[in-house]
Amino acid sequence: MAIVDGGASRTVSLTDNLILNGTLSYDVDYPSLSSTLLTYSWSCLMISPVYGGDCGLGNGPLVEDVLEIEAALLVPSAVYNYTLTVQNAGTTAVASASASITTVSQPLPVLTVPSTTAIKYNAANKIVLDAFVELNNASSASTVTWSSSDLASLGDISLTPTTSILGNSLGTSRKVTIQLALMANSLTADSTYTFTINAYFNNNPTNIAVSSIVVVVNEAPRNGLLTVTPAEGIALNTSFKFATSGWVDAVEDLPLSYLMYYYPIPTATPSTIRSFSIMTYASGALLGQGLSSLAYSVTCGVTAQDIYGSSADALSAAVVNPLVNPIETISANLDNQLESAFSETDLSLVSQVISSATTALNAVDCSNMPSSIGSCGDLGRELCMNTPNTCGPCTEGNVGITGDSNVPCVDTATSRRQRSRVLATIGRVGDACSLNSGCITNYCESGACVEVSKECPDDCFASDSSGSCVFYDRFNNEISTCNSGDSYCTARCSCNSGFYGKDCSLTLSDITSVVAARESMCAGIYKTLILQDPTSDFILSTVNSISSLLLDTSQLSMVALSNCTAVLESILTGNPEIVASDALVETTFSVLSSVWSAVTIPSNNSYGITSIVVQHQQQVELMARVSTLTSELSIARQNLLAVGETGTGVIASNMRIFTAKQLLSAFESDDMVTKPQFSAPGTGYEDFNNVAQSVVTFASEYQIDEVDYPMGVTIVQHMLDIHSGGGGTESINSSSVQLQLKYHDATIESTSQI
Repeated sequence: MAIVDGGASRTVSLTDNLILNGTLSYDVDYPSLSSTLLTYSWSCLMISPVYGGDCGLGNGPLVEDVLEIEAALLVPSAVYNYTLTVQNAGTTAVASASASITTVSQPLPVLTVPSTTAIKYNAANKIVLDAFVELNNASSASTVTWSSSDLASLGDISLTPTTSILGNSLGTSRKVTIQLALMANSLTADSTYTFTINAYFNNNPTNIAVSSIVVVVNEAPRNGLLTVTPAEGIALNTSFKFATSGWVDAVEDLPLSYLMYYYPIPTATPSTIRSFSIMTYASGALLGQGLSSLAYSVTCGVTAQDIYGSSADALSAAVVNPLVNPIETISANLDNQLESAFSETDLSLVSQVISSATTALNAVDCSNMPSSIGSCGDLGRELCMNTPNTCGPCTEGNVGITGDSNVPCVDTATSRRQRSRVLATIGRVGDACSLNSGCITNYCESGACVEVSKECPDDCFASDSSGSCVFYDRFNNEISTCNSGDSYCTARCSCNSGFYGKDCSLTLSDITSVVAARESMCAGIYKTLILQDPTSDFILSTVNSISSLLLDTSQLSMVALSNCTAVLESILTGNPEIVASDALVETTFSVLSSVWSAVTIPSNNSYGITSIVVQHQQQVELMARVSTLTSELSIARQNLLAVGETGTGVIASNMRIFTAKQLLSAFESDDMVTKPQFSAPGTGYEDFNNVAQSVVTFASEYQIDEVDYPMGVTIVQHMLDIHSGGGGTESINSSSVQLQLKYHDATIESTSQI
């Protein structure tokens, strides 16, 4: 693969020598050995003003991997076509790439467009194009613009500004990173696009530096089918077989590989049956139970992926009935099933056992929903899944009380004009009303929309004298009220003697069994990590498994928490780009939040942690690990964001995170009002009620030298008290809002935290 760094078309100034770099070229069969296998040859043809004129190469082709031509050997207002030919020294295989160079005599910003090593891009992914602009005119600001004649409106699909004005307050030359980030699914598969970047000094706008990038969009596999047999079985018991066939893709994109999975509802996290493999079937698969509201039907799926990463799915269905006595059965068989799977080195089976057992332990009773509820769908909410007899969060496009609830959500999944009209008829908290349905809280009292109280799961089985619902502030003090719109208070069950769990539904025997089971499964995940190569699909499955295991932290021991946290530490250290990807970043932040909750919320309903005196130092150490992982995950996420792209916001159970990346020059101004402002994200319910979020802005004293490097900014807002380090006196950090800064400098590693 021949590659000329800088793009296929460039406009350059003859105030500098012309440099053409071919070092990114590689042998597709032996990419790691390319530097020793390849030979290089450069040739050129002048296109104008004299066709076939002198190109400055002297007597013939040159054989260096980097070609530098003195500016004096070229003429202005000319067009040259330089060609690089590379060959494997041991074979006859050759490849060529060309660059069209237009010359001007006036000074220009110097554009460098690193040639991508991707042969094809995937339409389903965000696409980021990189460019560097060297500003060598100390007397003028510059304008840089991205464009594409192949698109009706580039701005409609761009996640970053298409035009940037680069100031010159420093009065010196510098190099600036300019990126174009395109939304996922914004380009058409099996198509080619040319993106052009222009740059000029504002005091000389008629002389423009130009470079371009060609993007080829891959076509995904298609026409596949999936069959699952038998059609019905029992969780953790019946062996199912997945088989796929019929897939079609371009010959050059083959071979295909297949990932097999299942889920109870589309918004749930998929459980992996088998990681990507060229095998078209998976036998002996153990599945977790479905939801009772869906007659225990689960969706089974296969993802077919070609060599460039483009993929498509085929779906089928199966009925997976629950175990009759899940806690008793899992307690009796789990360790043996895990041991058997490990002895056969069947790590897919280990994952299946853990996923199925976790699903069974997490299952809740949804058979006694309030009679006033027709269905969760009628309320604009997900199905009952995680909280007994309670619908899930608002479905996409709907706004309402955050989290699981039986309060209706407001449908906003309409056009912007219709949405404004709909929302105008719904009262915010404090607005005048006459009917409950006229309020976002579905509660109108004395002519005004009022907040409703947060609720405990199934009211802590108070009718059975199992426990009572108690409200706590962020410092874990009991309080008399806790409204649904208050992010700084919680409603938690206080269980009576002999009852345990987040809803006080478990006996001592039950909680002992489930704590032991979750501890075994965390240990199993940790052991699997040691034996398994950390592929992207394995990491996805592992993080999702940990998320499911931590769904009820009252059932976790400190050993389980430590082991599951250790897994996150390992995969984040070794594969940060996967853990911080769109598919996992929200889940991973939520897992870290769950660990934080488990060691900071004292409660009498947790046999695994707080009903046993846990050494304070263990809690402090685990909280410190979580704090470090939160910072590392933020930095990893920044590395995947384009400069100037809208940042990533995550709302977890007890902390909110926002992370973004800006050029350091954005913070040059002495006026704090004009500097970028950052805040943790708000929920849709808070945004509807105009709840203001804490805003942070700051001045940076970091000196910009010759390169205007990006700076990462992370805001972490804690909803619970974090001063006491889990109930003691040692402080982890000093504020409920943290500001973390990361200078993405190629030579300086600098991270600060405020």
